Amino acid sequence: MGFGGYLKADTETNVTIGPVVAVANGYVPITNLDLSTADEAELIKHNATTTTNIAALTMAAIEDCDGYYALTLTAAVLDTEGRITVAINDDSLCLPVRVDFEVVNVNVYDSLFAAATTDYLQVDTLQVGGDAQSATDAKDFFDTGYNPSTHKVVGVVTTDACTTNTDMRGTDSAALASAWTSTRAGYVDKLNVTGTLANSDAAATYKADVSALALEATLTTIAGYLDTEIAAILADTGELQTDWVNGGRLDLLIDAIKAKSDLLTFEATTNFIKSVPQDFNDVSVADATTLTANSAGEIIRKMFWRDSGGNLAVTNATGATSLTKTNGTTEAGTCTVSYNAVSGKTTRTAMTWV
Repeated sequence: MGFGGYLKADTETNVTIGPVVAVANGYVPITNLDLSTADEAELIKHNATTTTNIAALTMAAIEDCDGYYALTLTAAVLDTEGRITVAINDDSLCLPVRVDFEVVNVNVYDSLFAAATTDYLQVDTLQVGGDAQSATDAKDFFDTGYNPSTHKVVGVVTTDACTTNTDMRGTDSAALASAWTSTRAGYVDKLNVTGTLANSDAAATYKADVSALALEATLTTIAGYLDTEIAAILADTGELQTDWVNGGRLDLLIDAIKAKSDLLTFEATTNFIKSVPQDFNDVSVADATTLTANSAGEIIRKMFWRDSGGNLAVTNATGATSLTKTNGTTEAGTCTVSYNAVSGKTTRTAMTWV
């Protein structure tokens, strides 16, 4: 006759048995079935190999519902959770009667069938991630690590003492209140407003100034300007890259100057020009000669002079000559010009100051 429903363990209850029909034809309801006179009235408990006799239990026909009976199962016969089978046989009266039931724990039955809030299905967490210890640790936390009256985690109560920003500490353990002032906080607030900044400290204009500091278009313009200026500088200085190379224009000029200056000799202690070589004979010095005589009577480079008769020409000719200042006034002195063909030096000796 199939499944009769769930039963609460260890609790007396009435169950419906039926339909009970005549053995002769299999459809006429039987209304006089009696457990005490039936051939067999048994109950088979879960996982049992023997039966429990229920002939002494109460079973009464249900009025106006022929063939159906109300059987009272006592708490004693419902002491085992799991499937149970009620089997009644009365060979001369009815076909065999069988009804199966499922006996469940009281908590399960009340969670499913009792009035709302009567009980709730027990769903204790025995493992977390397959680990029983993790479940135990979680329970310990809820039991002792959390205070439901304050809604706070035990052990993190030090935050209760931090009531004002003066208690906040920086990474150097110094109070932040002295550094994070309202003025400095205002700088940040200014970034959250809109407006047009014109070198103003007003909150409404600060953000716009900051936003306009470095736009991509501005940086592109600057880059283009720099490219133009650098190109102009390269154009102005590019010739140096060829003039200074060995054999270039400036290099040849320096080589020529050096070839002349290497011919001069200087005093060891004063670095004055000691003598002018023969190679200087063809140089016209006119009003730009800086020659005078030292204590030895040799020509040295010091002041502007010119020959009294015109240009001072350095030659290998010898004899007396008169020197005057470049302004043509007082005669500075006379000397004797001599030339040493071996050393190639032209010297002025016997200087006499006027």
